[in-house]
Amino acid sequence: MTDSGLLYCYGDQRLVAALKRNELPLTAFETLPNPWLQTHTGVGNEVDLTEDQWQRALRRRYDALPDHIRAAVDFEYFAGQMELKRDTLSAEIVDEILAEQASENSIDLARHQGVAVLRLLESPLNPLGWQVLGDNYQGVCVGLPVDQALFQPGKGQPRLLRHVRYGPHRTLEATDNLPFPGWFEEPEAMASLHEWRLALPRRQARQRDGQWFLPLGQGVVRDIYLGPMADDTVLHAVRELQRLYQRYRQCRRYLIKAAHRSFSLQGQQDTDQDLGGRPE
Repeated sequence: MTDSGLLYCYGDQRLVAALKRNELPLTAFETLPNPWLQTHTGVGNEVDLTEDQWQRALRRRYDALPDHIRAAVDFEYFAGQMELKRDTLSAEIVDEILAEQASENSIDLARHQGVAVLRLLESPLNPLGWQVLGDNYQGVCVGLPVDQALFQPGKGQPRLLRHVRYGPHRTLEATDNLPFPGWFEEPEAMASLHEWRLALPRRQARQRDGQWFLPLGQGVVRDIYLGPMADDTVLHAVRELQRLYQRYRQCRRYLIKAAHRSFSLQGQQDTDQDLGGRPE
């Protein structure tokens, strides 16, 4: 998983507000930015016709010929003639394959709509993470120890923590190992996120103003990071969070900085320790 034993939750200032309520914001199906689940998918042109599929399609066509024609023309001759029309006939065969698979080409949306997910990354220094999940580098990030009960299923409280799989094709049918494929698969282009997701039934979450939240126990948050483009308002909000709420008082606070000579990020501990204030 990670060398630090932590996974990292990125967000904007709403994450800070949620921490004040001892919660983490969850992603629900309605707010999942995934066009493969939220919109009608395209057709056909993504299917590559294999030689085996081509031969099987030719055999079906040959077997459907009237008996007197098959008696006069053997399969090899028929296949040779069809080869001359391969460009046109391939598109027709692809349409047939898609029609055969139509019952398999719709994901079980009700299953996916019944859960909410905590999105997590393996590092607080992920540029794509800060851009996509961290409010365009202006947000915050918290480190969460993976050995906490937060990530463990309990009696009557199923939870599933899995690494997101990246690839050119998606899985449509749920399995025991991947019961929510739409939640745990993304395009190859997103692979540098190295994302993990914690899925849980919505009944385990809290709902407020159309948003779902995961309740936090004491001491779950280990570190707090501020994005490389976070302004003084964000810094003040995080410092106030630690000053006013006892459970965050001991969290290490880091400022994320852009490296000088490389496209990488670095963490610099914020040494301002003026956190005196009332207990929670």
